[in-house]
Amino acid sequence: MNPKIIGKSIKIMLLYFVLLLLGGLLAVYGRGLHVQVQATIYFMILAVAFVGRTSARIADDKVRRLLAATAWMIVAFFVFQGLKYQVFREKDLVGRMLWYLYYLPILFLPTFSLFAAMAVDLKDARRFLRWCVLISCVSVAFFLLVLTNDLHQLVFQFRPNFQNWDSDYDHGISYYMLAAWVFLLLIAAVFVLLRKCRLSASKKLFWIPIMPILFGVLYVFLYVMGWTPRARGMLLIEFPETACAVIACFWECCISIGLIPSNKGYEALFMQSSLATQIADSEGNVVYASKTASDLTPEQKASEESLWLDRNTFLRRAAVRGGFVYWQNDMSRINEVNRELTELEERLSEETELIRLQNEDREKRAAIDEKNRVYDKIAEGVREQSQRIAELAEQCAVKKSDQATTPEQPVKARAACEHASYDEIMGWICFYGTYVKRYSNLVLLAENGKTIPLGELSLAMSESLRALELLGIAVTKREEIDGTMPLQSASNREKEPVTTNLEPETACAAYESFERLVSCLEGVLQGVYVRLSATECKLVLEGKQVSLPQNLVETCNATWEEDVLYARLPLARGGESA
Repeated sequence: MNPKIIGKSIKIMLLYFVLLLLGGLLAVYGRGLHVQVQATIYFMILAVAFVGRTSARIADDKVRRLLAATAWMIVAFFVFQGLKYQVFREKDLVGRMLWYLYYLPILFLPTFSLFAAMAVDLKDARRFLRWCVLISCVSVAFFLLVLTNDLHQLVFQFRPNFQNWDSDYDHGISYYMLAAWVFLLLIAAVFVLLRKCRLSASKKLFWIPIMPILFGVLYVFLYVMGWTPRARGMLLIEFPETACAVIACFWECCISIGLIPSNKGYEALFMQSSLATQIADSEGNVVYASKTASDLTPEQKASEESLWLDRNTFLRRAAVRGGFVYWQNDMSRINEVNRELTELEERLSEETELIRLQNEDREKRAAIDEKNRVYDKIAEGVREQSQRIAELAEQCAVKKSDQATTPEQPVKARAACEHASYDEIMGWICFYGTYVKRYSNLVLLAENGKTIPLGELSLAMSESLRALELLGIAVTKREEIDGTMPLQSASNREKEPVTTNLEPETACAAYESFERLVSCLEGVLQGVYVRLSATECKLVLEGKQVSLPQNLVETCNATWEEDVLYARLPLARGGESA
């Protein structure tokens, strides 16, 4: 906490208390002119002085006007009081109307106080205007209710014919509603002002403007209990004067601790500023200078362009009304940062090149690993076919050499040569080799895309069927494209490419199952019929009935009818399930 601010605020509160006490003493012990007139003039002078102080110190136009309106409400209160008790004292109707006019400042003092609090650090002018109109309408309605009290007596209730109206009356329900509204406005003004305060130091000092309010609450308690100080049978401090003094002191304390921005203390703030700044007149004579500003030579002041005072200080100049402002930018930190950035850039350049080489190496390794994975997958998929090709190649070697079986030759090869000709063996090698090639092609297509064209599967089937034709096996292949069934032999080239796409898993599985069924009938196969569509591949294989693996039967839905094998291989379009 700032002791100077606290001390200044306490002096303000003491000053207002002393002035209030002097006004009470003047009203009780005054001489000459009627003492009430003296007190009224005294408080009117204090109210006008408060108007002048607020108008001179507040920087924001809206806040200044609203606080000035608050101060003028205090002036109006004492004007109406003086007119009622000094000028129109014996006139009942005019006196009552002046008494009713008291409630113009009573209602609009807290109203303008709330508006002033809302105008501090104003962000949304439209919303502020809407609230002002709404609150003003309520306050005006209460004031009109008081002003027309003679017609309905909802605020003050008098005896018939307004007998002793000045002292003998009761309060109506509307009076208590009015008092609650005034109290609500005052509490809202304090709350809004505290919420809008941006300076943490001011928030910590908010107890200072609360002190006058607590004094007012204490006075109300003493007034209600009848314990207020008296002299010569008169109240030493009247309630209206106390209320006005409390509100004025509250705003003075708010300005003092910084809750209300004011235009005082700028010179001291400028002198203590850490900004190296100078303000000079039109002749170049320095009027104000901060403690961190370096002295400038006449040549430096006369320069119209920015210039370097030294390696780390940059001088700028701008014209202002009545002279110039000079400020010196400390560039040492920026220069240091620039040096660090240069060094960092060099390191980053080296690291970037290293990272680029590392990324290239990772990409190459990843590509090699991916190729190895695909090759391993293909090798695993054609492992049995490759072994079968090797076995058949050994049989070919035996047949080609046309030599008798010797103990050095494998027994399996010698047994196979007894029932297979050289051309038949070569035909089966051609079939398995075709499968290896076409299966590898389908796997590569599956790895490179999400689907496999139906045409690729058709080409694979056709090439395998042509290999079977070399063995003298009757083959037929039909394709169902767009609801038509063009008949093709295996030796015919496909006239139109099939554009339907299949899921890779079902396409590869169908071709693999086709090869397994044919290999199971190796040596006994006589004919093959293939019907290929976008949803399934139907196979009919004619040959001697043999036992098939159970998993193959389930996968292909294979059934034997005498010496004919029927199989159905499901297919799925791309994105569909089989």
